[in-house]
Amino acid sequence: MSEAEPYMGEEYLFPLSFQQARLWFLEQLDPANAAYNMPITLRLDGALRTDALVAAFQHVVDRHEALRTRFERDSQVQVVAESWTISPTLVDLSGLPDGHRERELARVKLEVVRRPFDLWSAPPLRVVVVRVSPEEHVLLLVIHHIVCDGWSLGVLARELSIAYSAWCDGLPPELPELPVQYGDFALWQRDRLSGEGLREELEHWSGVLVGAPAAIELPTDHPRPPDPSYQGGRVRHGLAEPLAARLEQVAQAHGASLFMVVLAAYGIVLSRMSGRPDVVVGTATAGRSRPETEGLVGCFIDVVPLRVDLSGDPAAGELLARVRRTCLDAFAHQDLPFERLVEHLQPERDLSRTPVFQVMLNGQDTLKHDLSWPGVEVTGENPEPGLSKYDLTLDVHREGSGLLLDLEFSRDVFERESAQRLVERVGTVLAWLAEADPEAPVAGADVVSAAERAWLREAGSGPSAAVPEGSAAEVVLAGRPSGRVAVAGGERPQRSLSYARVEEVARRVAAALVARGVRRGDAVGIMLPRSPMVVPALLGVWLAGASCVPLEARPPAGRLRLVAADCGMRLLLTCAEAAAGLTAPGLETLHLEDVPAEETGRALPADLPGRARREEAGRTLPAGLSGRDRAYVAYPSGPPGLLVPHEAVVNALSSIVAEPGLAAQDVVLAATPLTLAGSLPELLAPLLAGARVVVATEAQAADPMSLAKLIEECGATVAGAAPETWRMLLDSGWRPVRPLRIWSCGDVPLTDLEVSTLYGPAGAPVSMVAPSGATPPEADEHGTAPPRTAGHRSSPGAGERGAGRPVANTELFVLDPRMRPVPAGVAGELYIGGTGVADGYLGRPALTAERFPPSPFAPGRRLFRTGEAARVTSGGSVSLTGAAERTAPERGGRIEPPAPAAERAPGERVAPHDALESLVLGCVRRVLDKPGLGVTDDFFEHGGSSMSAMKLALDIEQATGYRPGLRDLFRDSTAAGLAARVRTRRATAGPEEISTGPTHESRHD
Repeated sequence: MSEAEPYMGEEYLFPLSFQQARLWFLEQLDPANAAYNMPITLRLDGALRTDALVAAFQHVVDRHEALRTRFERDSQVQVVAESWTISPTLVDLSGLPDGHRERELARVKLEVVRRPFDLWSAPPLRVVVVRVSPEEHVLLLVIHHIVCDGWSLGVLARELSIAYSAWCDGLPPELPELPVQYGDFALWQRDRLSGEGLREELEHWSGVLVGAPAAIELPTDHPRPPDPSYQGGRVRHGLAEPLAARLEQVAQAHGASLFMVVLAAYGIVLSRMSGRPDVVVGTATAGRSRPETEGLVGCFIDVVPLRVDLSGDPAAGELLARVRRTCLDAFAHQDLPFERLVEHLQPERDLSRTPVFQVMLNGQDTLKHDLSWPGVEVTGENPEPGLSKYDLTLDVHREGSGLLLDLEFSRDVFERESAQRLVERVGTVLAWLAEADPEAPVAGADVVSAAERAWLREAGSGPSAAVPEGSAAEVVLAGRPSGRVAVAGGERPQRSLSYARVEEVARRVAAALVARGVRRGDAVGIMLPRSPMVVPALLGVWLAGASCVPLEARPPAGRLRLVAADCGMRLLLTCAEAAAGLTAPGLETLHLEDVPAEETGRALPADLPGRARREEAGRTLPAGLSGRDRAYVAYPSGPPGLLVPHEAVVNALSSIVAEPGLAAQDVVLAATPLTLAGSLPELLAPLLAGARVVVATEAQAADPMSLAKLIEECGATVAGAAPETWRMLLDSGWRPVRPLRIWSCGDVPLTDLEVSTLYGPAGAPVSMVAPSGATPPEADEHGTAPPRTAGHRSSPGAGERGAGRPVANTELFVLDPRMRPVPAGVAGELYIGGTGVADGYLGRPALTAERFPPSPFAPGRRLFRTGEAARVTSGGSVSLTGAAERTAPERGGRIEPPAPAAERAPGERVAPHDALESLVLGCVRRVLDKPGLGVTDDFFEHGGSSMSAMKLALDIEQATGYRPGLRDLFRDSTAAGLAARVRTRRATAGPEEISTGPTHESRHD
């Protein structure tokens, strides 16, 4: 497709307006960028006269000098041609089949809109007429923003309609003569914005923005690339007429506009998402303060920053008053070009984002006119070029009697789903503002929409499954294969226990405990060396109706007394080996060796069926234990003890059998200490699946060679151990020789093996299963997660760890301090609810209330407060981001007034090392007019700006033969760094390439 005919006649030079100057700079920075292409798409149904259309376009071009303007690459001037002939391109699709025709039309539209302009050779205006059929055409008009704005598109559409109608009648168009042209505006603007008036405006805006965040850190779906691609998308959310009308009433009641109300809601959402009470939002201004400019085509539009202050948790009415003052003040000072403000503020240079603000809000509707063409029905279309200049741009439009929130987003950092949820949050807050009492604090506004709330609940929920009734012992022992080996010893494999033997020993232990006076709900300690007997001992305590208190085989001095006193331990189940040297005055003990072989009074026949055996052996045992009875009291390192009910244990075991999964043929090696919650799944879940457990001794679990040997010899298909055990094993160089699934209750640095992290918060057996590479938090002595560095993260995985998937009947909630779900992507505190949650701390009601608050989602249930900061990703998974603190890191600091030149004087001067550095340093000194600079002094820190950087690039080209690209200047802004780039370029390019001058930048960039 050809662009246009060459110039005809004379050319006139004008300076760039300040609005054009920034676009000129951005073109230098990224010549392939089409984000500033402005399209109009009109569908034309009827008998189109192409001759009249071409004549109409030519008439409009002849009227407006901006449409006959090209630009100089090496100087900030616009070149206006006295005349220029436009030549629209015709694309004929009428011969294509119907289905293929529409696909090709969509392709042509996208190609026309997204093709960059060459600003230096011809006016940036592209006209394409697509013939779909003899009676159907599509007009594509694309103009670069440097000569046009949204208002101008309305002017163009109106004048084109008038001119086409006139030419169809054989008459010249009757349009009023334009009093001025765009070049006159550029001259007037530069003359007005100088001297004292400019100084006052700069001082005003510097005061407005002092201390404002230089960048807004929103949770994103992708890491921010160093160079934006400007790829974008668009999502929408409509507000019905009743809400729109109510918002108008709220605005009127506060002397505000609807735009101000939307800005307040937008500010609340952005503040919640960034974790900051100070938000800067940009908005567009028409820039046509003089009436002579109203009918002109040109780039008049500008932007002003609006600082939304939510500090101190203002009331709704107070926030609207703040926003009103901010807007009125900004619009009263809108004549200062944004480019001059940026030059004055000199914010930190960052090519990955726009300066001062990265989010926009626009409330002005594009001018609309009746497009009446003789014999042709004209329908305007909203082209979707898939481009975005900012991270977020929210446009608010009237749509019938309602409102449309139209959000453009950058695909560099956001996914469509995240953008859709964001715009719905704005609608949710607007609904709150519509009904809120003016005295209601804005902290009470819930930014999560009903749809997002439902999605968050679903994303954080594990599968629903029936939990077997009764105690964990009854569930584990019910209906198992009595003749198979259930538990084997790691040191003496031949000393194994069949399923029948496990049950028999467990019932003898239970009977012995009952005979010693143990009653339902009593606490019984278990202090045994690691052997197969641990399993029936644990089950026996539960069959007796007691709760167990797991202890290491040889606890530190005083620990046993401390734990026994805290839980009121009724009895300690131990053995001679473990009890050697034990000092626990007043504590009754029962040695496992002393458990009578026939506590029921008679021997049980070996061939007695399983059900009859249980009935016979259980006549003296308590009956009717429920899932709410206490299963154990956990003391990971000392008081307070955590109370875990049977239903939590049963839910964990059942869930693990399903995922990560266990089958009857599995062999599970258990090496996790009994005091850790991770030991229960290893010891008991295999029995629930009919599999076999091999219990490693303390010595084997502590020695990497012994443990590695045991893994191979026992034929383990699954191995469970504490994180430190796995690290020890890996440090020894071990790797499995056959497929092995690894279980751990903490981080294991393995990516090449199948690792499942079984996370049991606050001592609950298991609430989440995390696959390899995901690392849930480890518990401290209170069963809670240790503090870590807090903060919002800009991308998934950047300093984050996956929390894994919730197991059955378990829910993960990421909540704010008011116990409300936070928006997806935003950091809150991780809470866990469901069947697997513990009942709280023994004898610590205040601590229980703090860490196990009532659930606002399930009456009568509690949540566990993990102490971990977390967020729900756009994909629905939970990522852990650190300690639960509501502070986010600030990126790029804050905006501060530029320091006087004397405060930015160069430090110790570093002299050039060679002739090339001397040449480049001379260029830097001349451009900045600072002869005292050295080769390590930063160009921008000493007064350099975006525009002076262009002059520096030209000076370096004249001195060295190579023009550095603007990206080079931003990334290596010292004479030494730029000289190094020139040196590298010379080494990799031939002399003929170096000498070609201006073409180098486009190649380099």
